[in-house]
Amino acid sequence: MAKKYWSQRKGLTAKYNFSSLVIAIKSVFYDFGNRDYFQEYYGYDCVDAGHVNGKAGIDISNFIFRKIRRQIKWPLEFDVFDEDTLFDIIELLHDTISFPLEGYFHEYAGCGYHYSSFDTMN
Repeated sequence: MAKKYWSQRKGLTAKYNFSSLVIAIKSVFYDFGNRDYFQEYYGYDCVDAGHVNGKAGIDISNFIFRKIRRQIKWPLEFDVFDEDTLFDIIELLHDTISFPLEGYFHEYAGCGYHYSSFDTMN
């Protein structure tokens, strides 16, 4: 069980409303993206190769449509989602997140890590 801080133990903490939930989910999404957890499905940008596609293919918006039957633009714009769309996206991201295992660091211009194997964590 996670540690509860003073205000939580006293019941003084604010509840999430929808806009604060969107901000929290958006923050987690960007954090996982910065850790390359979505590279397997959504690919990455390389200074030499351009965009390298992941399992979602070249048209990620179409991939999203095939999965959840909603027209959603990629990259994701969390601020325009209604509640149902947000929860569909959370479930989709859960299904497409993976922990990068093997790859290499492309040093040129600080390009970053390019991974070739992943642990799906699901």
